Amino acid sequence: MAESKESIIPADPGLRDETLELNQDELNLYKGIIYKDATALLARYLPEAFPQEPTEIFIGLSPFYIGKFRGKHYISLERGPQLDPMIQAMEKLLEDTKWQREQFILWADLEDERNRLVGAKAEKGEVDFDEIDQEIDRQQAIIKERQKPFNDKELQPHQDPEELLQGPSHYNSDTWRHIYSLVHELIHQRQAELNPSTFNYLTSPGLASINPDTIPEDQLVDLLIESHKAYNRTHKEDSLFYPVVEGMAALGAFYIMGKFVDELAGAGEGETANRLWEVRKGEIRNEVINPKRSERAGRGDNYSLYYPEGLDIMRKLYKAFGLQNVPQMLTTVDLAACQGIKRGSPEYQKITADPTQLPGLQTVA
Repeated sequence: MAESKESIIPADPGLRDETLELNQDELNLYKGIIYKDATALLARYLPEAFPQEPTEIFIGLSPFYIGKFRGKHYISLERGPQLDPMIQAMEKLLEDTKWQREQFILWADLEDERNRLVGAKAEKGEVDFDEIDQEIDRQQAIIKERQKPFNDKELQPHQDPEELLQGPSHYNSDTWRHIYSLVHELIHQRQAELNPSTFNYLTSPGLASINPDTIPEDQLVDLLIESHKAYNRTHKEDSLFYPVVEGMAALGAFYIMGKFVDELAGAGEGETANRLWEVRKGEIRNEVINPKRSERAGRGDNYSLYYPEGLDIMRKLYKAFGLQNVPQMLTTVDLAACQGIKRGSPEYQKITADPTQLPGLQTVA
């Protein structure tokens, strides 16, 4: 996802790594592994999109290209719901409630047992209940000191990144989704490197006086996100630029991951290939099918529609030029000119109907 509006960046962006309560060394190792894999796939299958400048990755709420700041490009990747602090808090509350209920039932059962034993003695005319009370009290004390069982949840990839060092066969679906998203966002980074005037260079009074290498990461993220949001408030997302850049990135990621699925299957890694294929299928569903369904139901937003619209543009182009020539578009399409073509204009409609008329494509033809 390239530059986006407030609907894409929540009011509380939640991009701070420390909110995830993760070991920072493990998180950094994890980010290094997926970055290495994503760039290796770009170099292998789509070298035109290989980034040339440094990248910094944050684990946040949604995947998007944040922008460039002092020579480095910042990218957010989506954290899984199991890492959301609110979901974690709710799960802990449910676990605690269940535990307290179990404790209460055990305690109440002992009280019922006390009453039964006392009642049985009383029927026999006995009035010494000290032995019963001592035994019930002893058992209740055991319940009170009972340790809550450890919930042995499956480790997430970033919590056991050394497992990933053993190769793609050890990647689960969450890891593949991060790699897939990172490939998409790195294509945006390359677009920004080739077209610096059309992408957000992050600036603000707060950023002007900081050193990104020494400022606490949470403060840096807040400043970068605020700059990103401020930029979007002054730049309408109503031009041909958006479907073109999203179409390129979506098609690029889809193409790269498809090639890698074939490579894995050919190498006898059928299970890994199937896992990646399912992720790839899910991403296309999110980028093409779901936005169209939401639009028909009246729940869509303008930006999400740029994905299917952009992919339709790319489909027409590779039919016209051949799939082997599509990568050249990354370097030849004039994105600055695309920004000047407003949505709904006659020129916009003409180009979406015949994308071979895109500014700069004459060299491909």
